[in-house]
Amino acid sequence: MIFAKQSAKEIVPKEDFMTEHIEKCARICYKSEDKITKGSADKLCSALARSGHTSVFEHWIVIMELDDFHYDMFIAQINSDKYHEKHGRYFRRSDDYNIVAANLRAWTELRGSVLFNDLKFAIGEYYSCHDIMGLPSDYCYQTSAYATILDRDEAPKEFYWYTFKIQTERAIANEVERHRKFGYSQESTRYVNYMGNDIQFIPPDENNPTVRAILERAEEGYKALIAQGFKPEDARDVLPLCTKTEFAMTGFLDDFDWFFKLRYLGKHGKPHHKIQELSKLMLQEISAQKYD
Repeated sequence: MIFAKQSAKEIVPKEDFMTEHIEKCARICYKSEDKITKGSADKLCSALARSGHTSVFEHWIVIMELDDFHYDMFIAQINSDKYHEKHGRYFRRSDDYNIVAANLRAWTELRGSVLFNDLKFAIGEYYSCHDIMGLPSDYCYQTSAYATILDRDEAPKEFYWYTFKIQTERAIANEVERHRKFGYSQESTRYVNYMGNDIQFIPPDENNPTVRAILERAEEGYKALIAQGFKPEDARDVLPLCTKTEFAMTGFLDDFDWFFKLRYLGKHGKPHHKIQELSKLMLQEISAQKYD
């Protein structure tokens, strides 16, 4: 048994390393960070795309500037009844800059329009990920004349985004993940087997004898069930809510701003002290010039 602490560290996106960024987030789920090698990111992302497990693509934001004509066309299509419920709500747009932005998963799921395919092709060209976008590399249309992909630091402030790797307890993770504007990838107790390791907890009071005794029994119970042949997805039922978990969290700066107002400043009521502490750690990671 190990007593852990909450933490929050930014996973800084590097523009030429999209798949590497996604891989860092994806491998949190299975605690397989030791499998990261040269070339493993492209293989993993391609496999995820083929299998349809694309939720981790929410950890990369694609920001695209269009000319007037194609921007208006895109907005009209994305707002139509045919597309809006499935796609439109995921896209952020700015009429002042002719910019649209969304996570990579939203872009990959665009269907049924030549313009959508053209923009997906542009993303595939820029990031060398045509297999992820679902288009052949010899797709015949060129978008370079009217579509420009911007990296995070080139875009206006409303398109600035962050990814955090967070360590907290299960109960607090549940509270954080109620904020649905963010993308999440969380350590999976279905697949991660804690049998060979000390289980980590973030208890309310690690020095309290009763708390320590309860957690010791929980760890012993989990490992006893695994030894009897239970799968991790069933043995986990005896673990308490203060069991340590990790997850990646990605979103736009102003969505984090609202998160901090609720979970750090207590705009709509006093927040739980642990989520307030975690929010402070995240806020400290965001540079003052970007946040102000």
